[in-house]
Amino acid sequence: SVEELYALHAELVEKTNAVRQQLTTEDKDGIYCLSVSTKELARLSDDAFDCLALEHDIFHGNYPKPKRILFSAQMSRTELTGVYVPFTMEANVNIATPHYSIASTMCHELAHTKGFIYEDEANFISYLACIHSEDKLFQYSGYLSVLNYLDKAYYEAVDGNKELDAFPVSEEQQIYPFMRKIQKIIDECYQKAKTIIAENEGLVTLLSDALIQHET
Repeated sequence: SVEELYALHAELVEKTNAVRQQLTTEDKDGIYCLSVSTKELARLSDDAFDCLALEHDIFHGNYPKPKRILFSAQMSRTELTGVYVPFTMEANVNIATPHYSIASTMCHELAHTKGFIYEDEANFISYLACIHSEDKLFQYSGYLSVLNYLDKAYYEAVDGNKELDAFPVSEEQQIYPFMRKIQKIIDECYQKAKTIIAENEGLVTLLSDALIQHET
């Protein structure tokens, strides 16, 4: 129900803010930044699944260490944050993304290595792994990873204003302002990408047809 969505969102925002207060590494603008290397983060992602396995046996086992993608900046143009390669069991992560998201992305890709191929399943498992982690960094990443989904679900339920600032929660439960700025930038990038694709749809179709004819 709408009331349940509202209550869940408010609870998660409260937990997010509580964890954020315990993370002290910031840049000059007060935005959270990683306090460890991505290599150490990859090791911690394995620990997160060990903690999750204590409650759910299906997650027991060995996991490959997530690998940073060398050309992460270029990959960002495709709007991809990670890639799982099933043939080599590799979990590859784009590190040219907001620092808060990298931990949850690593857990998402590791979920794929356990056979959970659907994206929504991997997202949920990533969230579970992150919040079961003993590391506050992972908990923060996990909570933030699901808040946007709750926002969208709430607004679809009430058919209301899509602006994030309109979400009816008390001041102390408001998510950090910089997160709204990040979300706005992401939304603008998506809209620009959609526009480019729409404007070049004819060219894409032409190239696709040419490739099909060439291969056949």
